[in-house]
Amino acid sequence: MPEESEIDPRAALTRRALLHRTAAGAASATLAGGALGTAWGAAGAPGRRVVGLPSPKRIRADYQRMVDFGPRLPGYVEHDRFCDWLEDEFVAAGLELVPCDDYEYERWRPKRIALDLLDGPPPRSIEVATSFVRSKGTPPGGVVGPLVNEGSGGSVQGSVLLVDITATTPPPTDYKRLWLGPWPDLQPYADRGVRAVVFVVNCSFGELAGNWSPHTGLYQPIPALVLDRDTASNLRQRASARPNVRLTLDAPVKKTLVRSITAVLPGRSDEVIVVDTHTDGQNFVEENGSVALVHLARHFASLPRGKRLERTLVFAAWPGHMAGTLPQAPGWVAAHHGIVKRAAAAVTIEHLGAPQWEDTPGRGYHATGKNELYLLSVTQGLTTKIVNRALGKAKLGNHVVTGGPGITVGSIFHEVGVPHVGGIAGPTYLLVVSKNGEMDKLDARLAAKQTAFYADVIEHLDKADAADLRKGAPTLGSQPLPTHDASTPTQCGPANRLVVDAGKGRRLAARFYGGPRSDGGVLVTVAAIDAAVAGVTVELRRGKTVYARSARVRADREVRRVLLRRSAGKRFQRGSYSLVLRRNGKVLGRRTVGVG
Repeated sequence: MPEESEIDPRAALTRRALLHRTAAGAASATLAGGALGTAWGAAGAPGRRVVGLPSPKRIRADYQRMVDFGPRLPGYVEHDRFCDWLEDEFVAAGLELVPCDDYEYERWRPKRIALDLLDGPPPRSIEVATSFVRSKGTPPGGVVGPLVNEGSGGSVQGSVLLVDITATTPPPTDYKRLWLGPWPDLQPYADRGVRAVVFVVNCSFGELAGNWSPHTGLYQPIPALVLDRDTASNLRQRASARPNVRLTLDAPVKKTLVRSITAVLPGRSDEVIVVDTHTDGQNFVEENGSVALVHLARHFASLPRGKRLERTLVFAAWPGHMAGTLPQAPGWVAAHHGIVKRAAAAVTIEHLGAPQWEDTPGRGYHATGKNELYLLSVTQGLTTKIVNRALGKAKLGNHVVTGGPGITVGSIFHEVGVPHVGGIAGPTYLLVVSKNGEMDKLDARLAAKQTAFYADVIEHLDKADAADLRKGAPTLGSQPLPTHDASTPTQCGPANRLVVDAGKGRRLAARFYGGPRSDGGVLVTVAAIDAAVAGVTVELRRGKTVYARSARVRADREVRRVLLRRSAGKRFQRGSYSLVLRRNGKVLGRRTVGVG
């Protein structure tokens, strides 16, 4: 597959918009104004295998898959590839995708951060824990100025100012939850002529390293880095002599596009339950709610006819929680009034499987042996009763129920009148960017129990009368529907996907990656949407000439990679080919794809 430098998310989205089938647009129009069941057909093929709720092993595997993409920061290829994966999994589960909502965005991510003490004795590099998110980048060579302690007196014009961040915020802030803030605005420092800022946080390096804060902050006028308390204590004394330092924050800003994903699992009713979260995040916990949406989609889509949900499930996976300037869930609501007006309830899922870690004197940064507090903000009345019943059944400790709208990213649903359940945990490592995605901290058993809890809540919300869910909630519907929609509808789903009928109520899904790879081959993935299908072959041909054919494979619900190569080490020429799926030699379907 292409390297990151070869992929431009804007170009990829444009290709998707131009090439994807137009049927989704018509279906979306029906979803907004007509009968959902009519628009989307029947969910769940007869005789398909029921997919259970995820085991801890499945949780770990799918969270690792997410982490393997890298930090999914909006506007970058890691996030774009993760969104592709979500689309693939929703379609493989048997859902239909409505057009995506594209948003313009200026992406920001540091390529290099450094702080170098230039004056001896001796000159040296200072270990930097993290950067101040969306602070202004420096030239590649950095900026140079005298390091000055804030409050030491004298001019700060042209300085690199060393600031104790806890002194700039109201007590009792101790930054044990670094993502909370409040993080200072940098404009007052710029107004004083400060060239750059080095903030000091009262945390160990182990807790602070890689932290991505302020995650919802706006772009700032000057660069800033962040140090831990121990590193800073050794630097403060040096700063009294105002030594020259070089601060480097190489963080180019580029305009790009990001997208939301909306997948529909039709029920027998026109009423809707929305299940939502955001797609951008840094590690396994931020944001694994999007993987939970996939797990729930796989399960509910596989249920036999007699056990399906009555209401239609709409899975909304939107971007922007790590962006600062994107509309997040209110933007999705503004773009989908037709769905929201039919919603009997909404469920927002965030931060599953999070054990508690703390930074304490004498022990440093360590696990406490407990799970992190999980806060559930729930619309009062029947919705709260449903959640409390499900919690008792799940035997989940340290989970607390409070009244809506609450603080989760989906609180907009309660505010516009949709009974809402939103869950969130806030571990200290919530926003950490690290090589392993903090997977060493995952409690997969806890995440599996929490996913099952949400499935139970959805099942009981489905059975509840919509009018009863709205009773006894004094703040429900306190705000009007947002009307400003900054998005552009774009045909959603991979343009290179082929879904075919494999007989006996079974379907196959194949996706073509245009490559070519560095080894000369091209990649195709194959999965069974319903029951497994044996004897599947994949061909790439032009007219009567077969350029590559796979061995026969057995396709099941696990996505299988098939690498097609030409004989004698020849490479595929650029241009159009036919991708052909066969079963036991019989053609199931074909579509035109491009190698380029």
